[in-house]
Amino acid sequence: RYVSGADVVSERDVDPGALLHDGDRWFLRAWCRRAQEVRHFRLDRILAAEVRQQQADTHEELAQEPAGVGAEPELTPDDLAVTIELAPRARWVAESLPVEAIRELDDGWLRVELRVASESGLRGLVLGLGADVRRVEPARLAESIAADARAALAAYDQLA
Repeated sequence: RYVSGADVVSERDVDPGALLHDGDRWFLRAWCRRAQEVRHFRLDRILAAEVRQQQADTHEELAQEPAGVGAEPELTPDDLAVTIELAPRARWVAESLPVEAIRELDDGWLRVELRVASESGLRGLVLGLGADVRRVEPARLAESIAADARAALAAYDQLA
């Protein structure tokens, strides 16, 4: 039994191939008999599992290494240049992302320069860090992220 990111529970019959780690999460790379193709199942979303009595079939697709496994994302000068200022306790961000420059500021905060291929990935990171981010450049991106934060807070007001 597996629960998707959309919170939908389904029964899956799979032939396991490998366990993969993306730096944050573990995945089971397996042939999904329902989908008839290779799928990646997050281990923390597997609700229950049982071993079948029949032996797993071999699938040529499982033997092929998935693209990008173990590789850093390739960024180019065309990717968006971003500067963020992080609280000292958010130093882990600068240590876990490929950054172009890190500068310690007088008050202990960090100014981090990096390139991002996806604005949405940075958006999620900044929103998740909350008060541990005090500045984002370019300004248009900072304004957009702030608007998303205001919209999220307004949604909570509706719950009250």
